Amino acid sequence: MSGFLSGRTILSSVGTAQINDDAVTPAKLASTEINAQTGTSYTLALADEGKLVTLSNTGTVTLTVPANSSIAFPVGTKIKFVNLNTGNVNIGGASGVTVRAADDKTVIATQYAVCELQKIDTDVWSLSGERATELVTSHSSSGSPTVTTDGNFKVVKFTGSGTFTPVGSGAVELLVVAGGGGGAAGGGGAGGYRTAASHSVTNSTSYTVTVGAGGAIGSHHSAGNGANGSNSSFDSFASTGGGGGGDNGNTHGTLSAGGSGGGEGEGSVQTQGPGNAGSYTPSEGNDGGQANDSASAYGAGGGGGATAVGGNGSSSSGGAGGAGTANDITGSSVTYAGGGGGGFAVSGSNGAGGSGGGGAAGQPGTAGTANTGGGGGGGSTGGNPAGNGGLGGSGVVIIRYQFQE
Repeated sequence: MSGFLSGRTILSSVGTAQINDDAVTPAKLASTEINAQTGTSYTLALADEGKLVTLSNTGTVTLTVPANSSIAFPVGTKIKFVNLNTGNVNIGGASGVTVRAADDKTVIATQYAVCELQKIDTDVWSLSGERATELVTSHSSSGSPTVTTDGNFKVVKFTGSGTFTPVGSGAVELLVVAGGGGGAAGGGGAGGYRTAASHSVTNSTSYTVTVGAGGAIGSHHSAGNGANGSNSSFDSFASTGGGGGGDNGNTHGTLSAGGSGGGEGEGSVQTQGPGNAGSYTPSEGNDGGQANDSASAYGAGGGGGATAVGGNGSSSSGGAGGAGTANDITGSSVTYAGGGGGGFAVSGSNGAGGSGGGGAAGQPGTAGTANTGGGGGGGSTGGNPAGNGGLGGSGVVIIRYQFQE
C-alpha cells in the first residue's frame, strides 16, 4: 500500500512539461479540430493554429499565408493541412511573406498528401511534408489563347501575341512556328518550325509570346518579290519568318533567307531563297525550289517546307511546296509549316501547296493557312499579267505543361 501511495506522490509531483514528449496525455488524446475548406482560395486565420486545415476542390486551390502585420501568429506556430481532392494546392505568402521549402517546391499535387507550415520568423514560414515535383500548376495570360486539357497536361495555343505567366516553376514544352512568306511567281517559304521538349519557366514571371504575321504578296509580273513572314517567339526561343517567293522580272534581286526559303521566280536570274536563316540545330526549315526557263510553263519554284525543300519548276508546271512537319503537342497530330506552290507563265499546271498549310499556286495564288506558318502560293498568269501570289499564313505558339500528377 505504501508503495502505491509513493507512486501516486511521484506522479503528482511531476509537471506536464516534464512528461516525456512521447507520453500519452489527455491533451493528446483529444481530437484535432478540423477547419474544412472547399473553395479555390483560403487565407490562414489565427484560429487555425494547431488545427488541421482540409482543402477539397477539383480545381487549383491557392493557400495564402498572411503578413504578420495582418495576422500576428506567434513565432513557432504550426498548421497542418491536407489535400482531399484532385486539384493542386499552391502555397504562397502574401506580399512581404516568404515561404521556404526544399527546392522551392510549394505545390501539393497529390490527393491526400499532408503538409505543415511553421512560422520561423516575423514574416518567414517553413513548409514541409508531401509536396510535388516541380510543376507549373496553372497560368494566367493575355492575348486570348485557347486552353485545352489533355490528360494531366494543359495546352495553351496562342494565335496572336500575348503573355504567359506560370503559377509554379518547372518546364514547359514548346512549338513555335513563324509566319509564312508571301508568294509572287515562286511560292512563299514556310515559317520557321522549332520545338523544345523542356523550356524552364519561373513562378509568377511574365513571358512574352510573339506570333508572327504572314508575308505580303508579290506579283508574277515584275511588281516585286513576296515579303518575308514575321518571326514568332516564346521568351528567348524564336523561329524565323518564311522567305518571300520571287517574281519573274529579273530586277528585284536575291531572295532573302527565311525559316524556309521562297521559290525562285519563273524566267528569273534569281536563285531560290535559302532556309534556316536562324542557323538553328536542328534546322528550322529548307530551301525553296528552282525555276525552269523552258516553255511553255516556265514553272516557278515552290517554297521550302519544314520537312522538305521546295519542288523545282518544270516546262509543264510550277514546283510543289515543300512538305511541313506533323506535331501532336495539342494531343492530336497537326501538320505545320508547308511551303507555297510555284506558279507558271503561259500554259501549264499550278504547283501544289506543301502539307502543313502551304498555299497552292493559282490566279491569284492561294494564301497559306492561318496559324500554320504555311507559305503563300505563287501567282500564275496564263498570259494574264495580273497573277498575284497569295499571302503567307500566320504563325502559332503552343505551350504544353503538366499541371497534375
